[in-house]
Amino acid sequence: MKILVFGAAGKTGREIVIQALSQGHEVTAFIHNQGLGKTKKLNHIEGSVLNPDNVISAMQSGFDVVISALGNNNAGELACSNGINNIISAMYLTGVSRLICISSLGLSPEFNSFYFNKIVLPLFFNDIHKDLGKMEKSIQNSSLSWTIIRAPQLIEKVRTGNYRILLQPEEEKLSQIGRGDVADFTLKEISNSKYIRQNVAIGY
Repeated sequence: MKILVFGAAGKTGREIVIQALSQGHEVTAFIHNQGLGKTKKLNHIEGSVLNPDNVISAMQSGFDVVISALGNNNAGELACSNGINNIISAMYLTGVSRLICISSLGLSPEFNSFYFNKIVLPLFFNDIHKDLGKMEKSIQNSSLSWTIIRAPQLIEKVRTGNYRILLQPEEEKLSQIGRGDVADFTLKEISNSKYIRQNVAIGY
């Protein structure tokens, strides 16, 4: 399949690109300011997700699926929410309908521990999660065939294929997930209609 990955230069985005290439997909990586190299199956486009023209231009080649692994180190830019609005608009214009987006389990308090909800989130991630919340709302209000993947703490761990997939909270809380397994689940969703228009929690 032809895949366009936003946030491809980030740690999770890179893992998605690597695994997608290993599975034989044709991948285009949308990056801000650094190349990932170019092979027969990998192209990259430099631009800013905050620039609507850059995003529309990137989408012109025609894709089967768009994957967003956007991050936001500067909450003032609202990179996730403003970026996803540009992505959604470009998808409408170009007729691409399948969107898979990586988000945070912090937006599902019922899945998280009391300590995370009351201490960690408000002290360290409040602004970033507000941006992610706006991002998710834009996706949920769209007419796209979307899946939102809500991940807990991301750790540097290779793909194991052994993780929980939850639509409803369980007593045993999700605490971590390896970037390799986030990429694994993301790519499985390319040809899977099971979780379309759903928020899915994954973790160990």
